[in-house]
Formats: sequence, structure tokens, C-alpha cells
Amino acid sequence: MTREIAKKNLERAVTLFGLVSPMTAAPQLYQIWAQHQVGGLSSVTVGSALFMSLLWTTYGLLNRQAPIWMVNGVWAGLNGATLVGVLQFAA
Repeated sequence: MTREIAKKNLERAVTLFGLVSPMTAAPQLYQIWAQHQVGGLSSVTVGSALFMSLLWTTYGLLNRQAPIWMVNGVWAGLNGATLVGVLQFAA
């Protein structure tokens, strides 16, 4: 396998796993939006995660790195939904 083929295959794998990994946020989003439970979640921590995912999305777009902007764009949406829920349902 040549280096270019290996690089292309690795990029595909990173993109695939990067798009699948946000599913790990599903239980937390369910807990927030269906059960209105936000105990233990910090708006500062979630807001920081949102900020970082937006920075990485911008970096990926500017550098034309599809795996970076796609994965972090998905995370930005999930982090945004988490932050809105934390702010809305905090006691």
C-alpha cells in the first residue's frame, strides 16, 4: 500500500469515526431534554467545549480539512444543544 493510499484510507476512517463518536452524547442529551436533569453539568465547561468546537470547525474550514470541520461542526451543534439545555433547566 502506498503512502497516499494509506493516508486516504486513514482520512476516511477518521471522518467516519469522528462522525460516529458524537453519538456518545446522545444519553446526556436525552437526560437533559427528555428528563430535564442537568445536575453536575457546568455551563462554563459546556460553553468552553462549544467555543473550542467552533474554533476547530473554523480552522478546518479555513484549511480545507473536511474531517476536522465536519466532526467539530457536529460537536458544535451537540455542545450548543447541551448548553441551551443546561441554561434552560438549571435550578
